[in-house]
Amino acid sequence: MRHLMFAAAVIAAGLAVGPRDADAEPLPHFPYCLFTGGDLAGFERCNYATFEQCLFDRRAEGGVCYSNPYPVPLGAPRPGVYTR
Repeated sequence: MRHLMFAAAVIAAGLAVGPRDADAEPLPHFPYCLFTGGDLAGFERCNYATFEQCLFDRRAEGGVCYSNPYPVPLGAPRPGVYTR
């Protein structure tokens, strides 16, 4: 019985101190992606703020640069509005 009460107290404390959404930073959205590799075994990287950044890596790795097809996460800056 003592172990059960201890486990319940630990779980309650963990829930009280868990992650808070108010402190979380929104995920950034990058408007450009680079795809390298073949049709069935390629690698996609969507972490480019400008098309020129994508082209720079494309020169070294090959592949194709294109607009990010994934939706913009809620709270993320919209493409073209980068303050950093």
